Amino acid sequence: MKKLSIIALFAILLSSTLVFADTTATTTRLEQRQSKLEERQAERKEKLDEQKTKQDEKKLENEKKQAERKIKLEEKRKERIAKLTGSIIEKLSESITRLEAFEVKVIEKVTRFEERKIDVTESKKLLETAKTKLADAKADLASAKTDIETLMISTTVSKDDYKNIFEASKLSIKEAKDAYTAVIVSLKASVKKVNNTN
Repeated sequence: MKKLSIIALFAILLSSTLVFADTTATTTRLEQRQSKLEERQAERKEKLDEQKTKQDEKKLENEKKQAERKIKLEEKRKERIAKLTGSIIEKLSESITRLEAFEVKVIEKVTRFEERKIDVTESKKLLETAKTKLADAKADLASAKTDIETLMISTTVSKDDYKNIFEASKLSIKEAKDAYTAVIVSLKASVKKVNNTN
């Protein structure tokens, strides 16, 4: 029995040693798993940080590209507007030049009719009015040119702003043309009176 109790005691000691060794092995395995898990989490966090950094860089790059595109579009817009306004100014200048040439012809006719002893006092008054309106048209066109230059510097300008600038010039050119037309009508009326009296 003594042998049996020694054997039982020995078995108990041996089993407790195995259990202790098994528990130690289990805790080391748990620690290893935990450290691997922490490593993976750290790697994942690192990758997420890298991705976020890349996304932020791409976002900044895209914003920069968009700003550059916006600047280029604005420059192209200004070029188109400059070209368009240049052609409008050119056409209005041509109209004024034609009116000036017409003025010379009208003055010649008034002088010729005056030499024939035809009453052209009304025509002369209208001619002075026409000359004044032509001078106004020239002034309005010069003003429009400076207004366009001012608008080209501005960043927030609409089509209507450009259209409105030329309205005064167009209107004054039309008034000058109508005034010269009135001079011609007056001359014709004066000639008709003379013809009717003869």
